[in-house]
Amino acid sequence: MSSGSAERPEGASCASARSAKYISPGFSLLPAVKRPDDIICRVGFEEFQLTVDAAIFKVGKVLLVKRATEPFRGKWVLPGGMVSIGETLEQAVAREAREETGMKVRVLKLSGAYSALRRDPRRRSVSVAFVCEPLGEPKARTPEADEIRWFAPTRLPPMGFDHRRIVKDAAAFSLEGMDVGWHDVGRARPTSRGVNVKGSRPLGIQKKPHGTS
Repeated sequence: MSSGSAERPEGASCASARSAKYISPGFSLLPAVKRPDDIICRVGFEEFQLTVDAAIFKVGKVLLVKRATEPFRGKWVLPGGMVSIGETLEQAVAREAREETGMKVRVLKLSGAYSALRRDPRRRSVSVAFVCEPLGEPKARTPEADEIRWFAPTRLPPMGFDHRRIVKDAAAFSLEGMDVGWHDVGRARPTSRGVNVKGSRPLGIQKKPHGTS
């Protein structure tokens, strides 16, 4: 094994849904709906889908979409979906955000990976979440979303999947190293442009001078 590389477990592989036979024991609550080029990964006898989620922040608020389909129809979630063959994770999250909100985004930073066994009741899935910056304004609704709205991370609506945790993690991550804490997100002062870099202003948040309330 070469230095700096991870050894692939025996039988591990990834393929498109077009060529992979779907196997997921115990995940039969809902049918697994896949596009032909969605990535299916297999480790031993278990398969899972690789997905992405976009935590889009603006002036201290996060963009959520109300799902138009099951599972979790009527619940609020982050824009996201499955990675396709030939896409990077960053390309996939930008595409999914555009498809579900009608708005382009700039991908700023990876914020976390989520692999709870039953985070999606249809199938085993592993999601990689990114903090994103909006480039424009979202539509009021799209074919995949009955409603699209901005929410303060401290006042989130009923949510589907594990997206409440993802929002909390992404918001805390975007405020890393700031004088503005997680509980202050809703009161933070906006800036014309935020930067998601440790020691600099996070997206939509202005650093408060020391000694001020």
